[in-house]
Amino acid sequence: MIRVHTKIIQAGEFLQTELEAPIESIEWKIENKQLALSYQERETQTKVDLLVSNGEIQIFRKGEVASQLLFQHQKKTKGCYQLAKGQEILFEIQTKNVEVSSDWKQISFEYQLSQLGENLGEFTVNVEILKENIVQ
Repeated sequence: MIRVHTKIIQAGEFLQTELEAPIESIEWKIENKQLALSYQERETQTKVDLLVSNGEIQIFRKGEVASQLLFQHQKKTKGCYQLAKGQEILFEIQTKNVEVSSDWKQISFEYQLSQLGENLGEFTVNVEILKENIVQ
């Protein structure tokens, strides 16, 4: 089971979301020091693939909206959302912090999204892996 808790600040408004979902697959790649896992968001039926390494998180979402997001500790990266009709929304991601616990069961990251210099929101995400099923 995975739990994802997100805090969002957008246009002066504060919002929190929490999601729990069964983990479909999980793999600890000891040679690369990477954690790869997949889960399905129940409400949106979106498949999420999460790849975590030291200082970096990649998220790939496939569903009504597809996205590719790259978070690198204290770096600026690009991201994109692909909408159902083939439209694409590009934006910048300024990652403030990426932290991974020594047992890889607690992952947190903070970032700001912007588009054409306009702040779209600030996000704090905490991911918790609730099962003892990391293969080592």
